[in-house]
Amino acid sequence: MSSPSEQSKTKAEELKIEGNALQRKGDYRGAHTKYSEAIKFNSENAILFANRAAASLSMKEFLDAAYDAQKATTLDRKFSKAWARLAKASHELCLYSKSIEAWKEALSCLPASNLSPVELKLKAQYEDGWRQVESAKSKIENQSPEDAGLAQLAIIPENMPWSRASSMEQDLVRNKTFSTSAWVIMAAYKEFSEGVQTMKRIRMVEPNRLEGTLGALADITNGLLRDDRVFHMDVNNWNELLHRQVQFECGVTNAWTTGGASIIQEEAPKRLKAGGWSAVRPALSNTVRTWVLQALFSSKGNVSHEHALSLYKSAISILEWGAKTWKDARTADRGVIFEKTFIRGVKRLRMEAYLAACKKCGLNSKSYTLRKLMDMAADILADVDGNPPCIQEDGLSYDAGSVLSFWYYPKASALAAMGFCQFELASQSKDDPEVAYAFWEESGDYYMQAAQCFPQDDEQFPYFLKVALETQWHRGLPLKKALETCAGIREGVTQAKKIWEHGAFWDIVEGNLARVQRFELEALTGLMDGRYTMDTPSSSIAFV
Repeated sequence: MSSPSEQSKTKAEELKIEGNALQRKGDYRGAHTKYSEAIKFNSENAILFANRAAASLSMKEFLDAAYDAQKATTLDRKFSKAWARLAKASHELCLYSKSIEAWKEALSCLPASNLSPVELKLKAQYEDGWRQVESAKSKIENQSPEDAGLAQLAIIPENMPWSRASSMEQDLVRNKTFSTSAWVIMAAYKEFSEGVQTMKRIRMVEPNRLEGTLGALADITNGLLRDDRVFHMDVNNWNELLHRQVQFECGVTNAWTTGGASIIQEEAPKRLKAGGWSAVRPALSNTVRTWVLQALFSSKGNVSHEHALSLYKSAISILEWGAKTWKDARTADRGVIFEKTFIRGVKRLRMEAYLAACKKCGLNSKSYTLRKLMDMAADILADVDGNPPCIQEDGLSYDAGSVLSFWYYPKASALAAMGFCQFELASQSKDDPEVAYAFWEESGDYYMQAAQCFPQDDEQFPYFLKVALETQWHRGLPLKKALETCAGIREGVTQAKKIWEHGAFWDIVEGNLARVQRFELEALTGLMDGRYTMDTPSSSIAFV
């Protein structure tokens, strides 16, 4: 491709100045648009990509920011601000090692001595950014997987849950075993990995033209909706590849890249009338799937719960609207995104993101309330109970993994969310033992039901049993009952270890088991030496 003409460069510069003015006013979307227009005239200008990255950072669109900042550093390796923006975006995406490398590059672009006041200020900012990443990296290594982010799982292929599950497949088929998490993670990995392999074939053949294959976004999101524990990055440029795949698929299918649910609800029927389902179905699918992916990164990556919940809200608004508007259309025409199972999967992700926000921000925040969380959970429970799985739905047969992923697991998540709410209400009612007891009892019932929705070999089975045990302890239930729950936890850990031992969540499971075993050891020792009986309140023993 030829270099831009002087006329094109001049036009790009004019658009850049307009974009800078909008950026200073806080109109980040407008600025982003101006920079994008400028890039069309001059795609060799690193400043344009760096400025667009800054606009994306301001809008918390960190995938876009990382991509543009990376592009800017490719065009100009000595552009310190581009490296800094790449570092910031990578930090927000929880790609800590990449962020640290980028901060190092940013600092290396500054003079070694005789720095100007501006350069000294930049140096201080870069060093502070580097320190923040190091601190976050250290903190995240000691946090639970749901807070630590999606990108932190160290991959040893043969030890991964999906690999271990696959090694069990022949025995499961031969023994006709249905209730096992192996089916869930195998099916999730199959779709996710197929999508990733398709994504890896994307390539930039010209500065403004990508070549690739459609379908990666569908496979990746389908896999994550089955079980988001399947997520992992197996190459260093995974994020860049995903950005390119999103850009490619959204471009080819004319997906909506600006505007929200209201705009789409206005425009989609017009597109359908003009171009038919072949024009609308892939555009809607890739729009919604892109939002879901961005929301997952924002929430699971501990980037911004508010941003994630906003995206989920938009996605669910489109899904529910489309399902109602085109309720008589065939699935083959309108697309699978309007099926109850797909919508339920997205609602489950939203509820879990909201739960994570409640835990992180605290319930004193007006932004997140137990009432809202309970409403989300109740909605999922009503949906699952009102639409039981059947052999076929609209001509599609469901395998064991699908039934677990889209019925049992969403129900379990909703029950656990209800349990969390009652647990918090109990904690807030300690001054009224009678009220607290009722909340502890209800919480325990919910957590016990949640555990029972999972196969015994899913790591979440012993996890939720352990929380149920805590509620039993708070109520002072007899040791007989508590020890029965302890036994269930131990057996669950034994079964789950066969598949989940090297999963991101396993350290939490083992930590819980250690607490349970300490409690159990003291109880059994006390029973043997006569200090306790089976009727002794479980709260008589420390649970630490």
